[in-house]
Amino acid sequence: MEFKFGYSNIPKGSLTDPIMDNGGLSNEWYRKSAAIKINSYLIFDILEKAKTIGILNETSVHNEDDYVATVLKYSEQMRLNGLHPILIAETNIRPAWLLNWRQARWSNQITLPDGLYIKYLEKESRHKNYLFHINNVPVYAGLALIGGSLLLPVESLKLLKLKK
Repeated sequence: MEFKFGYSNIPKGSLTDPIMDNGGLSNEWYRKSAAIKINSYLIFDILEKAKTIGILNETSVHNEDDYVATVLKYSEQMRLNGLHPILIAETNIRPAWLLNWRQARWSNQITLPDGLYIKYLEKESRHKNYLFHINNVPVYAGLALIGGSLLLPVESLKLLKLKK
């Protein structure tokens, strides 16, 4: 005689000993918290590999004037090649001058560097990590780079495919 046991709508982790699926470790928690961090590390690894094989250049700047000049210079080069630049900053307050630039919308006392203008998309047409535009370059907060920003063409993100 053979018996078969089936189940449905029960998280697989709740059938293990010890139980591996409680409220803090559910698929929902993983999707919202852990996956974001893992994706950040994955992108960081891809960037590090790109540097070692010479397809990514790293530029160091130490003040907001140099930062603006660098972003504008390389974004213009991308546009001349038919690409659409996007800037990913470490957070919405790093580098430190990003917070000032965001607040320039509400304060006339904040002076922007020469050649810089800030533009904002309406709330309903922007992604949750969107900060603003530097000239015509959209700026997003992301965890891809620790202590830096990443300027790349949007087209490169469309080419990225992740596999198990």
